[in-house]
Amino acid sequence: MCDASKDDLVEHAEQEEKERRQKEKQEAHLYVVIKVACDTDFSRQIGDTHYFDLVNFEDVKSYRIHKKTTFEEFKGMVQTDFGVPSDLQRYWVWSQRQNGTIRPNSPLTDRREIDTVLDLQRFKDKQYAPQEKHALMTIKLYLEEPDASYGMLKELEPNDLLLFCKLYDPFKTKLCYVGHIFVDKSMPFKEIFWRLKALAGLEDSTDIAAYEEVRFEPSVMCNELDADASPKRTQFLQGDIICIQLRVTPEARSKELRHPTVKTFLEYVQNSKTVNFRPLYNPKKDDGFKLELLKTMSYDEVTTELAKHLDVDNPYRIRLTQHNVSAHMPHRSPIKFQGMDSLDVMILHSRQYTNILYYEILDMPLPYLEKLKCMKVNFYNDKVELEGEHRIWLPKDNTVEDLIGALKEKLGEDYIKDLQDLRSSGHFGNPASRLLDFQTGGGASARQTWQPLHPCLSFPIGRKLRERHNVRGPLLAEDPSDRHGG
Repeated sequence: MCDASKDDLVEHAEQEEKERRQKEKQEAHLYVVIKVACDTDFSRQIGDTHYFDLVNFEDVKSYRIHKKTTFEEFKGMVQTDFGVPSDLQRYWVWSQRQNGTIRPNSPLTDRREIDTVLDLQRFKDKQYAPQEKHALMTIKLYLEEPDASYGMLKELEPNDLLLFCKLYDPFKTKLCYVGHIFVDKSMPFKEIFWRLKALAGLEDSTDIAAYEEVRFEPSVMCNELDADASPKRTQFLQGDIICIQLRVTPEARSKELRHPTVKTFLEYVQNSKTVNFRPLYNPKKDDGFKLELLKTMSYDEVTTELAKHLDVDNPYRIRLTQHNVSAHMPHRSPIKFQGMDSLDVMILHSRQYTNILYYEILDMPLPYLEKLKCMKVNFYNDKVELEGEHRIWLPKDNTVEDLIGALKEKLGEDYIKDLQDLRSSGHFGNPASRLLDFQTGGGASARQTWQPLHPCLSFPIGRKLRERHNVRGPLLAEDPSDRHGG
């Protein structure tokens, strides 16, 4: 025998795992996967990791068994795992509806049709099947357990309807699963409400509002139920869900409940988005902070929430920039004031969603800033070496003459004559030319760094100017257009 090193053992284990996966793949056609969900799974998931429909099948008991396994043998496995005697187990097949919801639809009552688990494929939902991620035939079942009060399964009548119930607390903004009941399709909802209140442990005198959970894509639909109507009249189906809650009075609403109804709560869950806001001036090193917002929020609502967090008095002083998912850096151009309708649009780039946005705090309101133009004026010596750089903010309809005046104001009165000499030499072009006519970059001032917002004027400078023009920086205390250090 030779000594085996740790690396040898790891390599051997990896090889065994690879062979096992390969064997499973080769024998996949001989097996079936059965996923079993019960009320315990609903109670564990709803309100914690799951809110819509009833269950996430990625987090339930799963069986991978040979297709020739008898159904009775399978029920024996379930009895061992769930503690439910095989003769008290009733299974329902899940069905996907046209609106995308998935509910238990039909019970497996005729046991003579099911000898082996392979026979379950006759009851498999054909619409739901294409969504499977693997080649194994997968069947999803709901295990109905005996009623705890008398320990037996209810004998189903032709007019019986299986309904599930959730309870929402608007004061704690908490949703939980209550249980299931069977009702007659013609029973008025006011009688069903009495049973649901007892199931939820509420007093008979409790005033409740009840909603049918219809769908959650593309938007949440919860319809309040009329107590005088009936499931038959409202076209209820097997496996439908009723959400009940304490009826919120106008006085309670005045306490500024965050989500007063189950519908507004589910809309919040559906649209909530945690966004990572990063400062634009240092996007790679500063991870910023995170805010929980709604994808349906408007531009103004997003900047308002951001201003509150940053303690900025005016939301208009905040400018946002999208995240470039391909380059993993800020987008080249910022978002214009009210230029995007909602947060959902802001976090979408190149058809990909991200959770990152960049922000700047400006010295002036963004609507006013967008009416200005930033002119970058560069001075060069006779060796075409950059001696100085100045950035001047002026209204877009201003002229070169106005730019000269701003330079005079910035560089001092003793600079006036030198600027007049430069103007007369033609370096500034036509004094009547509008700043709007100048394009981005250009001239001898062009550099390799990215400067998307700064049209340039560049001209030579004499010795007597060299000690005056090196005053750097914009007229603003903070230059909001100096993006990415450019």
